[in-house]
Amino acid sequence: MILGLHHAQITIPKGAEKEGKQFYCNVLGLREVDKPKQLKGQGKIMDRIKVGRYVLEIDKSQTRKFYDKYHVITEDCDCVYCTNYILACDTFSPEVKHLFNLLGIDPRKEGEISEYMANDNGTHLYGAFYHIVGKIIDGPQLQIPTTSESGVSTPNSEEVEISFSEEDLDLVPVDFPKPTVQFEIQLNIPWLLK
Repeated sequence: MILGLHHAQITIPKGAEKEGKQFYCNVLGLREVDKPKQLKGQGKIMDRIKVGRYVLEIDKSQTRKFYDKYHVITEDCDCVYCTNYILACDTFSPEVKHLFNLLGIDPRKEGEISEYMANDNGTHLYGAFYHIVGKIIDGPQLQIPTTSESGVSTPNSEEVEISFSEEDLDLVPVDFPKPTVQFEIQLNIPWLLK
């Protein structure tokens, strides 16, 4: 038996605030209250977005605030692969640049970068992961590894593979805001170093 309800946090799609308030307050009879003081000044709590087959709730402003103060990847690693990745960020397709912007990520900062292989066309296959403030609402289940000879899926030169995870997060900075989602991207980029 339910004896009471302390509070409910709801998500209302952008542009539907008036209808949402009418439904929750007038139809269901809930009372609107101010944000708790520890959440004030953080802007909106979460925005709901769809990225591929994922539905996420993200706090872009908190994510961007973290990336604005964090250092460039090459301050921790001066290997040629990370250096090339930083240079290649400017060559990302408009869609990839838009995705990073949508998530509040500066791709040159706070990430783990791996170069997997050189392709016949002169590009290199890279994988990277970053962190965002948010949570996964819906998305595909992790794929079960196969025993195929290749062992790793490799996108062709035009493809980009992305995924999001809330479990087994890697190398999250100590001061990264919570809740945390790991964003992973795999793409082919040009080799720009001489």
